[in-house]
Amino acid sequence: MICTETLHPCPGEGQLVLGYVRALPGRSTAVSRDRARLEQWTAGRELALGEVFFDVTSSSPLERYGFRRLQGVVRRLRPVGVVVPSARHVADDHDDLARALGYFRAEGSLLLVLDSP
Repeated sequence: MICTETLHPCPGEGQLVLGYVRALPGRSTAVSRDRARLEQWTAGRELALGEVFFDVTSSSPLERYGFRRLQGVVRRLRPVGVVVPSARHVADDHDDLARALGYFRAEGSLLLVLDSP
């Protein structure tokens, strides 16, 4: 399930969400900007933003250190969701995105996407 600004149900006040951002090599300054967007979005909805994981790479999700760490923490903490600036931060490929969605769904977490893909 993807929850956006206009799609519901979205998590409620005080619930834990984790963040994830990805930048392409040579554009690592985008990580700080995107992290700030996640902080602003979650604060505006009174969600508890836990750790924000990140990668600076163009590789597939399972080859990314930060994304693998995110999966491990999702498995342990069972947050209500994982918030990303756009679906492209998770995957460039539809199959990889579907696998990531399936993983989060199986762990009981939503993928919260700020911008439509």
